[in-house]
Formats: sequence, structure tokens, C-alpha cells
Amino acid sequence: AWNYIHTHTSTDTAVAVDDFVPMQWTPAYTGRHVWLGHAQGTTDFNEKYATWSEFVTTEDGARVAQLAEHAGVTYIIATTPGSALRFKNLLEPYRWQIVYTHGHVTILGRIDSEQN
Repeated sequence: AWNYIHTHTSTDTAVAVDDFVPMQWTPAYTGRHVWLGHAQGTTDFNEKYATWSEFVTTEDGARVAQLAEHAGVTYIIATTPGSALRFKNLLEPYRWQIVYTHGHVTILGRIDSEQN
């Protein structure tokens, strides 16, 4: 998934990952920005962590889309099939699509992002 992000997106791409630990490693392996990095290196970490936590738990599709938009996210890495299905069901199909799947990992990309 990280290789896909690295080779198929622009350097100003913002990525969200449904699991906090892999999200912290995503910049190192992709060269891309993430919603939330390490606590010591992220400005307003507690606020960003709270909104990211809502993003990965709420069942309100409009709220998920709003949070992604606010964070500038154009790609979402889902680390489990259940998470991928959740995002697929919650996000608007005319704005988000599955762009990569390998094993249990799925990437959804915003359709209007330039690299999709």
C-alpha cells in the first residue's frame, strides 16, 4: 500500500490510515503527509487525534466525509477488510473509489484528486 501511495500520488497528497501505528510510519515509506503523526512532532496533536478517532469510529457518512475534507485527506488506507467496507459504505461513491487492494489492505482515493 505504501508503495502504491509513493508511486501513484503527488508529494502534496494527504493520507489517512485507519490504524494509528501504521499512519505514523506512512510518511517515512511514502514521502507523503498524514492526518496525524507522532505526538511530539504534530502541532495540536490532541485535537487532531480526537478528530481522527471520530473519523475511524463514527457511522455517520456525512461526518466522515466532512472530517476527511477538513483534514485535506485524498487517500485512505484501510488495514482490514471490515474497515475498507465501512469506508466504502459510508463515503459517497461519486467522490471516493477503491484504487488499490492487496491482501487485507485497501486504499480508497478521492475521485477528484489529481492522481486517481
